[in-house]
Amino acid sequence: MALRIHLDSDDLANIRFSNRPDPLWEILLSLHLLQSDEGEQLYGRWRQTVKKNLTKTDRRLLELAPPEGYSPDFLTPAESRHGVRAGIQAIIHTPAALLHRDLDELAAERKLPGWIDRLRTRTPDRNLIRSLGDALLRYFQHAIAPVWSPITRAVFEDHESRTRLIALTGLAEGISHLHPAISWKPRELVVEDYSVEADRHLQGRGLRIVPSYFCHQHPMALRSPGLQPILVYPAAHSPGGERESEHSLRALEDLVGPTRANVLREISHRACSTSVLASRTGLAPSSASEHARTLRAAGLIATRRVGRNVVHSVTALGSQLVGRSSPRTGAEGVNATE
Repeated sequence: MALRIHLDSDDLANIRFSNRPDPLWEILLSLHLLQSDEGEQLYGRWRQTVKKNLTKTDRRLLELAPPEGYSPDFLTPAESRHGVRAGIQAIIHTPAALLHRDLDELAAERKLPGWIDRLRTRTPDRNLIRSLGDALLRYFQHAIAPVWSPITRAVFEDHESRTRLIALTGLAEGISHLHPAISWKPRELVVEDYSVEADRHLQGRGLRIVPSYFCHQHPMALRSPGLQPILVYPAAHSPGGERESEHSLRALEDLVGPTRANVLREISHRACSTSVLASRTGLAPSSASEHARTLRAAGLIATRRVGRNVVHSVTALGSQLVGRSSPRTGAEGVNATE
C-alpha cells in the first residue's frame, strides 16, 4: 500500500520545511512508543523513566492513541505549530462533527472505553474534553519537556542537513532523501509501505514537512483529506544525545530548578516573546514572565523591546550553562510573535 500526495504548481510553491518540533505530534508519537518495545536503543531510557511515573490520566491517553492503526486526527491540530498550549486549545475546541468522525474511525478498528464513547455524541461532554486537554498538558510537562532540548536539537539539525541537500541537489532529490519509504515522481510525493492505500490531492494548500524525534521507522500523515496537509518523518538522531542531555539537565535543574531550567533551555534554542515562551513551555504567561525576570536578574538572558513585544534571548553565560557554545539568534532565532 502507498500514500500518494499529488501536488499542483501552487502546492510546489508552498512546500514548507519545519525547523522545530511540533509538540502535539511529539506527544502522540511518544504515546505510541510507550506501548511498544521498538527503538530500544534510541528510546529505552526515556521509556523506562516515563513508565515509572505514568498516571491514570496518562493511561487514558494511551487508550486514545493506540500504537498501531489509526489515531484520531484531532489530536494533532495545525495550531500546534504555535506551541503546546495553542495546540491543546485547538483540541479543546474541536467541533463535535470532527470528534464524531475521528472517533467513529477509531471505533471501526477497536473497542473503545466508555469515556471515549462519551465524546462521540452529538453534544460531546465539553468538561471531559477540557480534562483531556489538561491531561495532555501534564503529560507534556513530565514526559516531553525534560527531553525537549535533545528533541529541538535533533529536529533543527535534521532540518539544516535536509535544506542544505535541497539547495545542492534540488527539491525532488532532497525530498527523496527524507526517508527510504519516500520517493518523488513528477508532481507526486509517494510514501511506500503505508498503513492504507490513499491519494491526497492538495489543491493548492501546500504541504508542511516536519521532522519528528519520536517518529520511529515510518513517515506519517493525517488521514482526513480535508485537513491542512502535513507529512511527519523521523528526524535523524543518536541515543547518546539523550543520555548526555539527562546528565546536563540534572545539573542545570539542581542549580535553577526544573521549570526555570526548561525556560532557559527554550530561550537558548530560539529567542522569543513572553507569550511564545509560555506556549512552548506549557506555562501560564504570568509564570513565564516571572521565570524570565529571575533569569534576567541572574544575567542568563537579556530582554529587549521589538515593536509591541519584549523578546528574550540567551546571554553568553546562559548559553554556557545549558551547554551551548554560543547563543542562537539571527534570522531563524528572533521571532516575537511566531
